[in-house]
Amino acid sequence: MILPKLNPPWKSKRVTLIAAARTPEGIIIHADSQETVGDYRIEVDKIKSQPMGKFQVLIAGAGQPGTLLDSFPLRLQRRINEKVTTLEKFASAAEKELRRFYENDVDLCPDQDKCVSYLIAAWDSETRRYQAWIAENIVLQPIPVDAPILLGWEHALYVNIAKRFYMQAADTPQAIIAGVYLLTIAEQTANCVKGPIKIAVVNEGGIKLEEAAYVRRLQERLIAYEGKANSVFLACADTTVSLPALEDRINQFRQTALDLHRDQIDELARKAKGLDFAHGNPLRK
Repeated sequence: MILPKLNPPWKSKRVTLIAAARTPEGIIIHADSQETVGDYRIEVDKIKSQPMGKFQVLIAGAGQPGTLLDSFPLRLQRRINEKVTTLEKFASAAEKELRRFYENDVDLCPDQDKCVSYLIAAWDSETRRYQAWIAENIVLQPIPVDAPILLGWEHALYVNIAKRFYMQAADTPQAIIAGVYLLTIAEQTANCVKGPIKIAVVNEGGIKLEEAAYVRRLQERLIAYEGKANSVFLACADTTVSLPALEDRINQFRQTALDLHRDQIDELARKAKGLDFAHGNPLRK
């Protein structure tokens, strides 16, 4: 079941789309980079990690107004100190700070339309444990293991895509691709969602952000494959297409897909550095 956290579009001043999913290997977080402020569009970094005590922390927020949305991460950074030694204590401290945030910042905010929600991820640098939560008002709920989370801009189309593609993903790389596809469709269909798409991977190695150039190239590959796959999909369902003609189309798609895949692997191999192989890569490119 999808668990959306949204602001109604007619109330939104700053809109975003954030998606998160848990895999056996880690937690994948995607976000667009546009915020709509009145009649203006600005590019912002919606997912970034920062140190807080012994933890590496990522906070992605959706809501309005922007000044209120930015307040809680500052509060939490001041609260996390050397006394917060485990992920469980981190979650408890975050919930206490959320309560203060709602009692003070939200209550005193003069805006009539004020609604915020957060996705919080943390990695313990000593134990290498990690976790990610959705802030349900003042309660942190861990990202579920059986469904993706959408935060920000809800649309039935995006919920449907998330259900179809995230649930079919076999591992972390495919979950990453599913999220990029979701954000690509949102970018094409919603004025309030715009790239560059940002990706964060949270696992035992920490919180890693993917390079923008690689994400753009991945988008291009998805678009190329989609057009060719759709042609075969329609032909398979079309009973007016003869078996020999269908076989020809499938064979053409097979060869084209293999050639594209081989070229893409060769391209990544040429760009890879020695340290990539020595240290591994969170996205297993």
